[in-house]
Amino acid sequence: MSHSQIICVTGAAGFIGAHLLSALVGDGRTIRVLSRSAERQFEGEVETHVGNLLDRKSLVSFLAGADLLINLAHPAESVSDEEFLRAISNLAIMAREAEVKRVVHVSTAMVVGVPQGDVVDERATLRPVTAYEKRKCLAEDVFLNELSSVSDIGVLRPTAVFGRGSLNLLKLSSTIADGSVWYREVLRFLHGTRHMHLVSVEDVVAAICFLAFIERPLNGNVFLVSADEEPNNNYQSVDARLGQVMGKPGFKMNVALPCWMLKQILAVTGRSQSNPQLVFDASKLKSWGFVAPAVFDEKLAEFAESYMAERNLK
Repeated sequence: MSHSQIICVTGAAGFIGAHLLSALVGDGRTIRVLSRSAERQFEGEVETHVGNLLDRKSLVSFLAGADLLINLAHPAESVSDEEFLRAISNLAIMAREAEVKRVVHVSTAMVVGVPQGDVVDERATLRPVTAYEKRKCLAEDVFLNELSSVSDIGVLRPTAVFGRGSLNLLKLSSTIADGSVWYREVLRFLHGTRHMHLVSVEDVVAAICFLAFIERPLNGNVFLVSADEEPNNNYQSVDARLGQVMGKPGFKMNVALPCWMLKQILAVTGRSQSNPQLVFDASKLKSWGFVAPAVFDEKLAEFAESYMAERNLK
């Protein structure tokens, strides 16, 4: 796909969307974003189209002549199930009618729900439990069913995305910065080396762009993007790295609750992915030629630095 084409982005106002726009602008691309307000400001040279996923007519000009649609939109939890289905169906149907050449739908790895086994890849049976997981699963089905016969579509499932401006890691960072050392050590004992499934927003944006511009047809393929292969992508190591950068090293007592016991506790609290040693295997995306650009430990350090800088400004 050449760089002089029309790219439509939904959900551009969100965390991933803001980072994605920075990566897309330039190289002669025409970037369109869908916004419910004309007053919303986006960085870079983008065309803002005022519209709403619940209003099909508002999507016509947004998608007209589009070569690529990147969907990051996820209607708010406050909307009813009926409105949610109507919103995502409207976007998929209008993209089909506009004959958009390629669609990259960004979902989540959490759509798997309750996994079977210790390793999850794209072939895993989806068993969503929470309302969020069920809606993400529904959105994937709608896009694949509506668009597979017209557009070259692919689905990307990131794990827990973090970076400056993300919600992930905020609670842990607050505990490190303001909580008691003993409370922090209790959490380190409880969680131990539980896999955090963190992946940097830079890696996710790179994966989106990879699928958007790769010459190979996507053909409805689903891809995971994760950093679960990183040895430090576990609770105690992440806590230690953040604490080091934030000047809060703690005691670093590396004893932990047995994994089988933690698994039972997480299951009781209602977590779908209760296996502390669960791994999301992103080798399929890498087999297609994707190379993650971010260094995991460096991105953790950058997050900690930005957290402390913003905290000191308050």
